[in-house]
Amino acid sequence: LLALFVAFSRIYLGVHTLADVSAGIALGLVCFEISQSMLGIQWLWKEREKEPSAKREFGRQVVHILLGLGIAFLYLIAQKPIAELMLICGIIATLIVMHMKVNRQKLPLVDDVFHAFEREGVLPGSGTLWYLAGLLAIVSFANSGTTAIGLILIIGIGDGFSSIFGVVYGKRKLPWNPKKTFEGSAVFFFFGLSSALFIAP
Repeated sequence: LLALFVAFSRIYLGVHTLADVSAGIALGLVCFEISQSMLGIQWLWKEREKEPSAKREFGRQVVHILLGLGIAFLYLIAQKPIAELMLICGIIATLIVMHMKVNRQKLPLVDDVFHAFEREGVLPGSGTLWYLAGLLAIVSFANSGTTAIGLILIIGIGDGFSSIFGVVYGKRKLPWNPKKTFEGSAVFFFFGLSSALFIAP
C-alpha cells in the first residue's frame, strides 16, 4: 500500500502522469512474479496447487475471457487513461482481498466467488492479480490503441480458450511445461491469431 500511495503522490505533485505510474506498477508486479517463480518461493500461502477440475476451470476461463473483452471494450470507448485507472483500482481491490485472506478472514460473497472459480490450493486472488497486472502492462506499454486491444484479446480470448480445451481435451503434455498441453497450445494460437486479425487484419 505504501508503494501505491507513493505512486499516486507523484501524480498529485505533477511529477509523473497516470501512464508513468501505471507502467511502474505493472512492471513492478511482473518483475516480482518472475523473481518468485524463478526462486520457487512459497510465500504467505502454504497449500499446494491442485489439478484443476474441468467444471471449475471452465467457469474460471469464462470470467477470464469476459474480463479481457471488457477491458478491450473499455479501452476502445473510453481510451487509455480510463482503462489504466480501472485496472489499477482492480489491482488495489484484489491486493486488499488477498491481504484479508492471508489473515484467514471470512468474506461471505468473495469466498463464494473464490470457491466457484479459483484454483484449489493457490492464494485466493493471486490469479486475478497477475491477470490484471498483465493487462495493465499491455495497456501501459503498447505503442498504439490497436496494438493494446489486439494483445488484450490474444491474452483474454486465446489464453481462456486454450485453458478450457487443455483441461478438457489435452492429452499430450509439453516437455518444457507439464501443466500445459499441445492441444491447448494449438487452440491458443488459433484463437489468439483470430482475435488479433479481427482488430488489425
